[in-house]
Amino acid sequence: MASMQEGSYTQGSTPLGRRGLDAATAGAVFVCTALVLWWLFGQRLGITYPKGTNDEGIYLDGARRILAGQIPYRDFFAYLGPGAFWNTAAAFAVFGVTMEAAHVLLVADVALITACLYWITAKLGGRTAALWLAAFYVADTASLRGTLGVNHRWDSGALLALAAALLLYASLSGARWAWTAAGALAAYAAWTTPSMILVLPPMLGWAAYERRWTGGCLFASGVAGVSAAAAGVLAAQGALVPMAREMLWASANYSGANRFPYGGVVGGYGGFFSGARGVDFVVAGVVMGLFALQALVPVVAAAGLVLSRQLRTARMWWLGACAVGAIAAAAPRMDVGHIAYSTTFAWVIAACALMRLPRLARTILSIALAAAIVLMAFGAIGVRARLGKIESRVGTLYGDYDTLSLARELEQAVAPGESFFAFPYLPYAYFLTQGKNPTRYSYLQPGMMTGREEAAALAELRSAPPRKVLYFDWKPEFILWGWPSTDPKRMRFKMIESWLRANYTPDEQFSRAHPGGYQLLVWNEAHGR
Repeated sequence: MASMQEGSYTQGSTPLGRRGLDAATAGAVFVCTALVLWWLFGQRLGITYPKGTNDEGIYLDGARRILAGQIPYRDFFAYLGPGAFWNTAAAFAVFGVTMEAAHVLLVADVALITACLYWITAKLGGRTAALWLAAFYVADTASLRGTLGVNHRWDSGALLALAAALLLYASLSGARWAWTAAGALAAYAAWTTPSMILVLPPMLGWAAYERRWTGGCLFASGVAGVSAAAAGVLAAQGALVPMAREMLWASANYSGANRFPYGGVVGGYGGFFSGARGVDFVVAGVVMGLFALQALVPVVAAAGLVLSRQLRTARMWWLGACAVGAIAAAAPRMDVGHIAYSTTFAWVIAACALMRLPRLARTILSIALAAAIVLMAFGAIGVRARLGKIESRVGTLYGDYDTLSLARELEQAVAPGESFFAFPYLPYAYFLTQGKNPTRYSYLQPGMMTGREEAAALAELRSAPPRKVLYFDWKPEFILWGWPSTDPKRMRFKMIESWLRANYTPDEQFSRAHPGGYQLLVWNEAHGR
């Protein structure tokens, strides 16, 4: 590996040709990453439990509602920022309501993060470290993150990565517009994932440190401009006050069920070795180590800043402060999967720190990285090659047998625009069927939603009973598997379940086709009330 000095730049010291080369390479990284991820995930469907990305349905359904004229917070439940809903709705408006349209945004997010990782690392740690990091990040994301899905964290992560790249660019070039653009992007990231507001102070501090009042004021003007525009749009729609209420609701109810210890994994690390014997046991251990690496990257970054004198530059410290803010923004859900959304800045610092290792250690690290990249790429390609394919209302879909079977059965059971309710936490179903939800809730999460939300949803159901209901029986052990901090007293929506039992009849054929717990309930004309 090359020395870190290869990428140590100061303002005005880097020839234009060399700067252009880094930008061109970053562009190539973006394109290559996008092509790889599009093949892997562009038309990928993940809905079935315990695998899949069911949360993706929250944003897909919210975007559909926006296109139908509904407003977040005012017309449908949303406790996050509006950014992800607006972004997905824009993709649907441009490309149509399809899986491909939604995943154009997803692939662009991850490709942008990877390109920014390359560019920032090339400037601060050298091109060799940057290329290794970009390759490893893509392989890791493709193989260990399961089925990638649209969500607010990918959107905000991409916005913050580009904001950091612009801050560094402004520091190196003196471009005044870049300070303002960085502030605008960082602000929109916070309007997408509200907790990402924790990254804004260190970014403002960075801008002020580099250009004193000028940098700080330009960055702040970008933040103010975007924030005023977003607040103005919501106010004009009558959604600003409802948004404030939902934010207060989230502060009181989210953490109880979603609290998770730092570095933990859903189901525990022992799940990696379930049923493994011999060589499979060793492979499981390697996979577990790669998965846990997401939680170790911030530790490596912190150790590098403390132990390496040459790494302790002002820009590295500011980048470290941004890393702390981003990781803190994942709280209280600090499992490996959520930490991974927030480690962009930590990856850069860790890569630069590892470049400071002795030559022999760097050689061993290179071999280990190459082996890991090959292993993860092989695993991702193998999974993709085994997927089936169907044509659906939302375009071509790839997935495993159970996933595609459920999607096909739902499409046959529910007509577009038909009154339909998915309960308790199956928002993906609305997107797949294009059915009409009679309530303001795309999902109801046990442990997080209170009796007030249940009563409100039940009142809407009684007012306009849906003809069909997709029901998944969330057993207490399953809830604790995914949300171990859930209050045992808040695991069932007893009022809604009682109403469903009194007014709906299970479709036995559908239940037999999906023994994993999915049921299609049909309104009982004789007893429904």
